Parts: sequence; structure tokens; C-alpha cells
Amino acid sequence: MRWLLLFLTAICSISAQEWSAGNYQTNPNPVESIIAALKASNDDALTPHLSEQDGKKFSYHLASARYLGSISRKEESFQVAAVLFIRSSPEGQEHPPARSHGFLILINTKGELASICGVYFPDQVELIDSQLKRGSEIIGDLSSADIPTRSRGFLIDGGDFLPYPFADRIAEKAESTDQAK
Repeated sequence: MRWLLLFLTAICSISAQEWSAGNYQTNPNPVESIIAALKASNDDALTPHLSEQDGKKFSYHLASARYLGSISRKEESFQVAAVLFIRSSPEGQEHPPARSHGFLILINTKGELASICGVYFPDQVELIDSQLKRGSEIIGDLSSADIPTRSRGFLIDGGDFLPYPFADRIAEKAESTDQAK
């Protein structure tokens, strides 16, 4: 049992060293790839647009896109970014007030959106080694590769899961349609 614990501790420390915000980037302009991945997603929550509701015009615009670093495991690598969108007040009005929507996103080496979840105050989030932090508070740890994380994803900000992006992900079991006889 002792050897197993030592082995697991060694693996965890090696894994943690693979995750670094300072990894080499093939694209020296990561914000450009963040914006391109958002546009290509065709997801209304991730795409700036104008809309009209009940005769009132609104804008949903990208307020900020921040490259936080990159994460890697074996041969796979992902850029980590925090983005903030603002849904405006109706044109010419102050009420209802504008609302912000923050997201944490992972982008694969092909420039495609690989994983997304909501995050509060994305402009305050930083990636330090494998930990996502807001100030001194740890809001997520991207180094875990345990079974629950590989199936559900990384718990972020205490309420949302960032889907696990790596190839060793464990797919959720499909519910059996067979009934006991």
C-alpha cells in the first residue's frame, strides 16, 4: 500500500509539471485564435451579435478575451482563456441594466473550441501552474486526471464543470434500456 501511495504521489507531481502557463505557443497571438474559435463555434452565447426583442434593440458583445496559458498532457495541448460578454441594456435605455456572462474556454491545437464552462468574474481569473485562481482563492485545478474528473470534468468556481478535454476522457455510461425480467 505504501508503494502505491508513493507511486501515485510521483505520478501526480510529474503530471503537475506538465501543466504550465508558460508552455511554448505555436501561435504568438493567442487572443486572435481565441476570437476565431468563438466565431467558429456558432454558439449564440459565444458569438457577438445584435438582437431585437419586443421592439427593443440589444447588443451582445465581447468585452474581453484573456489568454491565461496552456495545459498539456502527453501529446495534447490546449490554450486556456477567459472571456467576458456583455448583453446591453435596450438601445437608448438604462433598464434593465446590462448583464455580463463569463466563460472559461479551452482551444485545441486546430484552433477549435474544445471545452467550455461558465465562470464568475473572468477578468479576475488567472492560471498559475495548474490552478485557476481569483485573487488568493483557488476556483479550479486542471491537473486532476482521476476517474470522476475524467468523466464529469473539472469543477470550476464551485458550480460548473469544464468538460475534460483529453483523449483519456471516460465517456458517461449510457443508461441501459434493458429492463430486469
